[in-house]
Amino acid sequence: MGVDISSVGVRKSEERASRLGVKARFQVGDLRTCRLRHRVDVVLCSGALNNIPRRIRAARSEHFKASTAPGGINAMNADVPKPYIPPYSKNPYATPFRSGELLGYYGDREILDSRQVEFMSTASGVPYRKAMDMVVARKPRPGAH
Repeated sequence: MGVDISSVGVRKSEERASRLGVKARFQVGDLRTCRLRHRVDVVLCSGALNNIPRRIRAARSEHFKASTAPGGINAMNADVPKPYIPPYSKNPYATPFRSGELLGYYGDREILDSRQVEFMSTASGVPYRKAMDMVVARKPRPGAH
């Protein structure tokens, strides 16, 4: 199940999944309030976690983890500020994560990968430098150590 606040984003995702032969469902929804009603194998969130206010981040992380099937994966990333990288986001609702904050939400999971990356983004059409924390975590299967 894919969720995007933009119908344009949902349409792009549907078209891409179709081109790739991937069977997936998508819906318009708000990451801050959406409820995943079925267990999923993967929760992937790229470039959107910063829109979740700090006061509800822990609860949202718990919802995503609870909605993940045993053995399933959460692959997440979030912008983190660096004093030597000027802020670029023009989104008044976005709040950067603190370094290590994202990993802190996954202490009860098997961490498959965790890192901080810096790169040039062209997402807005104008190149800019940014830093992100990334976490890939697996939900344990029952009886797994």
